[in-house]
Amino acid sequence: MFKRIISTVLLGGLILSFGACGNEGKDTKTTTAENTPKITENDNKTEDGKLDPMKNYNILFIGNSYTYYNDMPEVIFKGITESAGYDFTVKQLTKGGWDLVRSGSDDDELGALVDAELKAVKYDFVVIQEQSTNPALDPGKFYDGARAVYAKVKENGATPILYSTWGRKKGHYVLEDNGLTNETMTWKIAAAYDAIGSELGADVAHVGLAFYDVYTQDIKGLDIYDADLTHPSYKGSYLAALTIFAKITGVDPTTVDFRGDCPLALAEIFKEAARKAVFETPAVPEEYKTSSEGIHMSEK
Repeated sequence: MFKRIISTVLLGGLILSFGACGNEGKDTKTTTAENTPKITENDNKTEDGKLDPMKNYNILFIGNSYTYYNDMPEVIFKGITESAGYDFTVKQLTKGGWDLVRSGSDDDELGALVDAELKAVKYDFVVIQEQSTNPALDPGKFYDGARAVYAKVKENGATPILYSTWGRKKGHYVLEDNGLTNETMTWKIAAAYDAIGSELGADVAHVGLAFYDVYTQDIKGLDIYDADLTHPSYKGSYLAALTIFAKITGVDPTTVDFRGDCPLALAEIFKEAARKAVFETPAVPEEYKTSSEGIHMSEK
């Protein structure tokens, strides 16, 4: 069991938490960071292309409840990195339901915190996660938000990692209301992330494709979705963390010992799905491929 000190301060309608977890749409999670030596893209890889485990790294997660559920960054991702021999200082700036347009705006409550954090602390990696429906249903808004956050991350000198999410589980109203299935929503999201990743020159961690791989195996116990059919269960957050870890470090996730609360047999399935999503990334089908160039959110 993980023992953590939890401190919460209410400030201007925001909840600033240190290792705490909140409910979607109700609170913001942020942790303050101490400066650690900046690692540049040119000197942080070993000869075999893996992230150098002899250095320490600062990583910031920007997103919403798809990121902060189950304390994914600070407990699960951190546990994976430690078990693999890495020293990551993990921070997050997240708020339930938030999108990247707001996270990238200085006029927004979370966006102002993002801007201040990136100006105050040098990061090595910043993981960027969009609101879960925008890539499929409002890609122009997603692209503009990603561009805004990306610009701030690059000014900081950090390496941006786009965290591509998943389609809703069968039975969720978003699928029915928009004529989607889990499969079609998954591919629309993946295609949109690939498009903006190509435009910006940013790497994509295809967590959604790892989700789809596991979801379609139909094996008892592989319940990666929360009961609400959209958020990740603990197992889903573990799968997300494995995929992001593998994308950042270049390390085969099947070699990771950490499995948290996941049974050993299931953890092995999740590790393999993460491995394939990163090192054997499925190609987006032609009918879903798209470009973000010149696409912006519509005026309403």
